[in-house]
Amino acid sequence: MMKELIRKISNYLILRRNSPHLTPPPTHFVRGGRMEGGGLHPQIGAKKLLLPIVITLLLASCSKKPREEIVPNIPPETYIYVEGRVDTVPARVILHWYGNDPDGYVVGYYYNWDNDSDTVFTTANYDTFSLSSAGSVQVHVFKIWAEDNEGAIDPTPASVTIPVINSPPTIQFQRGTLPPDTTLPVATYYLEWHDIDGDSTVIGYYWQLNSDTPHFVPSDSTFVTLTNLPPGSDTVYFWAVDENSAVSDTIADTIYIKPVTGDILLVDDDPDNTADSFYSQMLTNLGYQYTLWKIDRGLPYSPIDQRYIINSLGFDLILWYTGETSSHVKDVYGYLTEYLDNGHKLFLTGAGIFTDLDSTNLVQNYMHVDSLFGDKTILPNQPVFRVYPDTLYPDTLHTLTIIPRVDGFTVNPPAVIVYKAPVLGRNEPIGMMLKTPETNPNIIVFGLKVHKLGGNLQGLFRHILSDEFGMK
Repeated sequence: MMKELIRKISNYLILRRNSPHLTPPPTHFVRGGRMEGGGLHPQIGAKKLLLPIVITLLLASCSKKPREEIVPNIPPETYIYVEGRVDTVPARVILHWYGNDPDGYVVGYYYNWDNDSDTVFTTANYDTFSLSSAGSVQVHVFKIWAEDNEGAIDPTPASVTIPVINSPPTIQFQRGTLPPDTTLPVATYYLEWHDIDGDSTVIGYYWQLNSDTPHFVPSDSTFVTLTNLPPGSDTVYFWAVDENSAVSDTIADTIYIKPVTGDILLVDDDPDNTADSFYSQMLTNLGYQYTLWKIDRGLPYSPIDQRYIINSLGFDLILWYTGETSSHVKDVYGYLTEYLDNGHKLFLTGAGIFTDLDSTNLVQNYMHVDSLFGDKTILPNQPVFRVYPDTLYPDTLHTLTIIPRVDGFTVNPPAVIVYKAPVLGRNEPIGMMLKTPETNPNIIVFGLKVHKLGGNLQGLFRHILSDEFGMK
């Protein structure tokens, strides 16, 4: 740049010298290099003027550039706000934050609670926190620092002071799941709980039987099964607890527990009260102790209770009688086959035993039924006669009244038909009672309501219970 400037000045002087119109006429006498008029001769003056200009420019070109001053990095600023109330919030709170850096950009944040020496780094702009209060109001302080792209951290962190009061959870029984008011010594309770701080803050619940020691159940199980319940009136209490040790109000259920008596489970699946007195009186007259399980209004809600009663209370024989329009046998086929596989015995009598497709395994593979004739009617005073050669079975029984719904069948070995009866709509009598296997049977089925028959019914039951099933 300097060379270019000198070149331009030199060109100008040469141009001036060689251009007459640019050089004034020599009207003044030159002496000693000065014009008489006091000015310099153009040629001599230009040369003298050029020298200091060149020297000045050379000196300027040789001087050092001024030092550049370094501008310091400006740290970021951090801002925070609480989602929802700030004065007092539940134990679960959502915080939002952001940072601003005037000469760069924010790369992340450090935060801590209550001046803890350990900080947490995050690139997020919000998070949800659970704050403990142990049932009383406490104050928690949250501080957060933004960090910029040059590693500068906000020297004045944003902070918020949060008074916290924990809300206790609530607990209740799941609707429609309570055990029957009167039951055998097992009861399953299904529970649900809520917490306005978040249902996940509930860590579990306690249950207590009467005045016994409380038992804790983690929240990953929504039900509890109580077994070996003592006979009589029992009250079970439940209450939930959250992660801050706050507890819910207590809920309770009172049930009456029937004791287990004898080796026979008598299942009342018939709303007809005359059936109840018939079977209970029959067993009593024959000298058998039994435990009555009433399910005519429905099985216990919990399949756990159903299976436990059938398979875990030590019964050697189940005598199950059904009504004309309802039967719950189909609902527990699987538990009954498990019961039979464990070497026990089953005596079924009534209607509706074979009406569900789920019964296929029990009906075909355990009872060995070949064909079914369902929903048949037997008129009054009709014979129910023995076709099996065992004379310990009474020869002939008879109907006392019209029986509007009976189930007849044919069977395959090893099952055999013991009694047959005429029914409306068929020319030939059909099987009304089967046993299987033929020797030492473990299943006997009557496809009609035995208590509506006349004849030597006590002899029939004595032979079935004592001789066929070996009950003592």
